Amino acid sequence: MITKLNSLDKIAHRKVELLKLLASQSKPSSTTVLSRQLAVSSKTLLTYLKELTHYLEASEEDIQLIKSKDGYYLSKKSSFSMDTLYHRITKDTLFYYLFLYTFHQQDDTIDSYAKVNFFSYSYIYRQIRLMNQLLRPLFLSIELSPLKMNGAELRIRYFFFYYYFYNCNGVDWPFQTIQAADLDNDLHMIEELTAIQFSFIQKEQLRYWLALCQTRYQLNEFIDSTNPFYQLVAQNSPFYQKLLPFMNHFSQKNNLINQQNELYFIFFIIHQTLEFPIEDLLSLTEEPLIKKVVHLIEDIASAFPKAKLTTFFKNELFYLVYVSFYLGDSYLELLENNNQQESANDFYTKKIENLLAQNKIDSSRLPCLTKTVTQLIQRHLINSCYQPSIHLFLITKLDGLKKQALYDKIATLPFQLTVTDQTQILEEENIDLILSDYYLPSSSKPVFYWHLFPLKVEWEQLERCLNDIEQQKSLFLNSETV
Repeated sequence: MITKLNSLDKIAHRKVELLKLLASQSKPSSTTVLSRQLAVSSKTLLTYLKELTHYLEASEEDIQLIKSKDGYYLSKKSSFSMDTLYHRITKDTLFYYLFLYTFHQQDDTIDSYAKVNFFSYSYIYRQIRLMNQLLRPLFLSIELSPLKMNGAELRIRYFFFYYYFYNCNGVDWPFQTIQAADLDNDLHMIEELTAIQFSFIQKEQLRYWLALCQTRYQLNEFIDSTNPFYQLVAQNSPFYQKLLPFMNHFSQKNNLINQQNELYFIFFIIHQTLEFPIEDLLSLTEEPLIKKVVHLIEDIASAFPKAKLTTFFKNELFYLVYVSFYLGDSYLELLENNNQQESANDFYTKKIENLLAQNKIDSSRLPCLTKTVTQLIQRHLINSCYQPSIHLFLITKLDGLKKQALYDKIATLPFQLTVTDQTQILEEENIDLILSDYYLPSSSKPVFYWHLFPLKVEWEQLERCLNDIEQQKSLFLNSETV
């Protein structure tokens, strides 16, 4: 879904695709080859290459577009993240500006916005119509007067969280009135109260959510105060009492005295981000969503008696149902990726279909929930254990189901690997390589960057990198033996 939104500006999308092609090439490519791969004329390709120099100039010490007799290629330092360039291009599009405006402001009309930004009314109108076509499955739309995002506040927040977090990707901060550093004390307070050491991505996710919610408070936009779900979760979680000092501090800081449900929602976001166990909530079967989750867990345990339903599995199932139940099935598509999913054998597939049918989850009515729950069950049945010799530290924006998919894919590589995302491991000496799809300001360890869920060529590059590490470690061990 986010990819579709970013591809609305076809020229910007092609420039990003061109950069990806160049980054994936191990040798120079001619304009003929590149234009054929991009499905544009050679003349158009040369125009794109010329325009890319504008985005490359700011990072010319880290990356350069080289023209040789054999064609074009990128020369870049391994520490440079290509996401920096992808975001610069996306950020220059009208669609990104419109999303940025409708999130932070809602007091202008389409006519005045067009005049201030030197666009015609008809041009802006056509672009908004395109945007609304993609936003419709999310039950959102952009109003024209005033120019603002229209829809339930809960859906607006989740949409902008996904859109900004996965577009800015650590190379930019999208919030105009709140600085990232201003939230450090809040994060430290949550960390102290929960006695949990956050991962890098957990910190970033909480930082985005706190900034996002506070920005909406400034516009007097609040979630539905009559929805009892968030209060129910908070009052039945042992972690809520631990976090009360922070909740009181956050309430005073943002003047939320009359918006108690906002505090319950903030707690739910913390609960979700830090992956607090949901077992304490499963007895609350008078709540429709929880009742549905409990029935699903019972049916899965019955259908697969040998499978241990871990806390991770239950948490992930809970949040998949939550998103589908309160936001809409299409919101599960916001984080969909294009990788090929492994399928279970016919015996397991039939079992999964039957238990989903028993719980009134069918592909015609809830296609995304059907797909994601099916994938979750399939992966939960796969047990992969490896005796590691290469130690990897993983930093990724992917979470839950997508993160587990990444772990599963890494486990299929032909090496003895152990993978961790625990922050404290960074201080140890046994990390051989950091895998990251998020820009890291600095690192004493070697970093392998990839973009979102890795492409086939990136997996091949990683295998070569791991092969080099394996050979180096073998030489070291042999020298020690001698």
